[in-house]
Amino acid sequence: MCRRVRADAGSNSATGMRALKRRGITAPLLKIQQGMLDKFKSDPSAKVIAFDIDNTLFNTREFAELARRNAIREMMRQGIRGLNENQLYKLLIQIVKLKTSNYEHHFDDLCDAIVIPDRLKARYVSAAIMGYNNTKLSINLFPDVESTLQILYNQNHLLLSITEGIDIKQWDKIHRLGISRFLYDVFVTRHKTVDIYLSVIAHLSEVGVNMNSRQFIMVGDSLEKDVRSAAQAGFLTMYVDRYNEKGYVPDADLIISNFDDLSHRISFTLPQIESEKYSTDT
Repeated sequence: MCRRVRADAGSNSATGMRALKRRGITAPLLKIQQGMLDKFKSDPSAKVIAFDIDNTLFNTREFAELARRNAIREMMRQGIRGLNENQLYKLLIQIVKLKTSNYEHHFDDLCDAIVIPDRLKARYVSAAIMGYNNTKLSINLFPDVESTLQILYNQNHLLLSITEGIDIKQWDKIHRLGISRFLYDVFVTRHKTVDIYLSVIAHLSEVGVNMNSRQFIMVGDSLEKDVRSAAQAGFLTMYVDRYNEKGYVPDADLIISNFDDLSHRISFTLPQIESEKYSTDT
């Protein structure tokens, strides 16, 4: 039996958590992490490799549109009239752009926009949430991701995720995508700036992993958040352009459109690039 410890229980909560740790309830996760760390430390060629999630490991664009349309369809099944699916979808996208994708009340605002009475909002919002969440059952990694993560994991690299969003939602994606077994740790932030990368460096230094002796690499699809901010903190950067939109990106150390041969690029191409950068800087 696992006890739930109340977050507002004061000192009793802290005592309870220590008791749970002594019983070993949190030990399996710590053991898994320690095993990853030990393998990494035993291999001087292994690197710290951090991945973004959205549009890097899975197709967030495709999922988001499908999930939002499914949400609208469920609202319409509950009786919304006067606007068709595309019109409602356009309204929803306007709200998303205005409030950002991490805002938690898109469907409430959509109900307000189409003047749904307050006494009926719960009916339509809950239907939308159901439609959205049911779509999560179909999310999958990009086809080249799982095998690549397995290769990198087997090569003793220390794999992380540094991602922007709401922590519960990002962990939900990680579990549904089945990749938690590859990840030593996950860092979730509402705003991915240089500060999150510096905090990752500080966190790893506490367990004996230092940038002075290891390469830190960030792999992601955002020029500002995954490339520039990471580079400011000292990471090597790999820009993932799965949709072939950017072309040449001078800020990134390496540009990739897929994960084919990612292991080779990390082991051989990036070190060469870093060596050339260092010789140029000096």
